[in-house]
Amino acid sequence: MLPKPPNGYLPKDQAENLLRRFVMGAEMDAPTPLPNRAEPAQVDQFLAKVLEEGDKLKNRHIVRIGELMRFFDLRSRSPEVQKLLSKQERELPQFYRSLTALTIVADMGDPPAQAAAAQYYQYLCAHRLAQGNYEGLVDTCFHLPASADAKSITDPIAARMKALQPKSATDDNAAVEYYKLEDLLNDRVPTVLAAKKRRHEILEHKSEQRRCQETIRLYLRAERNGYIDYRPWAVMILQRDCNATDPPALAKEFEHMFQLIMDQAARQAPLPPGDEEDLKKYVTSCARGVDFYRGKLDQSQTDFANKYTVKEQNDPLHWTPETDQENANAS
Repeated sequence: MLPKPPNGYLPKDQAENLLRRFVMGAEMDAPTPLPNRAEPAQVDQFLAKVLEEGDKLKNRHIVRIGELMRFFDLRSRSPEVQKLLSKQERELPQFYRSLTALTIVADMGDPPAQAAAAQYYQYLCAHRLAQGNYEGLVDTCFHLPASADAKSITDPIAARMKALQPKSATDDNAAVEYYKLEDLLNDRVPTVLAAKKRRHEILEHKSEQRRCQETIRLYLRAERNGYIDYRPWAVMILQRDCNATDPPALAKEFEHMFQLIMDQAARQAPLPPGDEEDLKKYVTSCARGVDFYRGKLDQSQTDFANKYTVKEQNDPLHWTPETDQENANAS
């Protein structure tokens, strides 16, 4: 099961208020922290109600719904999200919303739903609104099943380049678009596909322990990709694994990773200033991961964490201080 907050779940009324503000807040509202102290069952009930609003939901709402689903491992809500993929993309806001919903279904749906998401992706790549939004479509490849063919997006890009080529010698606008698309094909596409390959390699590890360790590396951002932030996906996988076992199993892996970070820092000491800044980020995220999953560092690890922790750092696997939740509720 998922870890319980140290001092218990938020009162239901307070959690309901925070959840509604998190998902449905106005576009210009100050950011609301994810209510990670809400009880998972209450979050599930809340999303069931919100998703009934269907076409009234905007892209920013679907983005936040996806964050809650990934954090609280609410895969059971994927069918409701899939209903949003109804070929109603008449304007860009609906197109963006469908792209976001598609990533949720591809990440969290069962195999048939993932296959359906890949088919819908082909439809969006051929949509009249795809032109000018190729970057988002390329990035969406990361979420697709391993079998999904990148030609769904590379072929339309290549076709657009072919149409632009005769004009590019005399039309500056055509030339700019042509070379932008060329960079997209030569750089962004292979970089995103490498991230997709890495994601599936981890999922297919035969060793659950190895898979968990590799996921933690991505969560800590010890591995980076030029266009894809692995962390949201890693949070989803870690929470899914935790829900299938128990928090101590995840805490143990974070403790192991923390010791590796300590050992490596000792071997490389003294660290250059830039490397020390990276060390602080890893230490902070990893120590908080231990605490989040109800583990405990030993004294030497605690001393090391205290030395390198960055208190203001934002980490999703970190219990939002109760004062922050209360302030968000009050405002």
